[in-house]
Amino acid sequence: MQAQPTHSHQQQEQQHVRLHSTGGIVIRPNNNHIHPHCKKHQYRSIANTTSVNDFVNSHEIIIVRSTYLNKPELLAQRQQEERQKMLMTFGLPKGHIESEETELGATYREIYEETGVQKDHLMLIGKIGTIHKPDKNNRKVHLYLFQHNARHFDSKNEEEEEEERIANLCGHCLDEVHAKDVLLEPVLKEEVAEARWAPLKHIISGEVQLKPEMFNFLREHLNSCFDMYMNHHDADQAQAPCSKAEE
Repeated sequence: MQAQPTHSHQQQEQQHVRLHSTGGIVIRPNNNHIHPHCKKHQYRSIANTTSVNDFVNSHEIIIVRSTYLNKPELLAQRQQEERQKMLMTFGLPKGHIESEETELGATYREIYEETGVQKDHLMLIGKIGTIHKPDKNNRKVHLYLFQHNARHFDSKNEEEEEEERIANLCGHCLDEVHAKDVLLEPVLKEEVAEARWAPLKHIISGEVQLKPEMFNFLREHLNSCFDMYMNHHDADQAQAPCSKAEE
């Protein structure tokens, strides 16, 4: 008969899981002002990306800002100026892996809870790497790269109808739709003060403040993200090429 795990063993396993977090870099082109939901124009903007610099200048990612209501001790330990800076600094959607969860399953859950973006709107590109935190009990943060598909269609006809509707909109309306598409609706509003799209170039330049560990990871893995993203796009295009009539 197999021995049942003791209570202390279960606690150790749960603690091990809690020492691992997971999250995602969710990315999309930001220069397709025709409409962020139109796949053909999204592909066209990606096709114009030929370097890491182009990639940074023409794409945006989702960032989140915490309320720290669930971590009051982090704010209490800091002076007023540092506390204010923490409240205004963004991070990436991430969180602890719960027991019985896989890394990827927890990633989808955390992205949904912190941004409102559902799994159907995310196309997994791959795992980027892991942030190691030796100063925090050797905690690890696993990060995945996703391409954002702004709308999920149940059929090809629905997608074509949407693209035709968008094509008939005037430029003013399109700019208005794009502007409204910047802010997201987090599910855990008590934990997330703000979730939004931000130009990648503003993050890399430091114009938008990202937490140091996230910023350093992004800078270090920027070339890898670019390669993964473009390889994914090339493979996707090979499976479903656009005809000249669609361009």
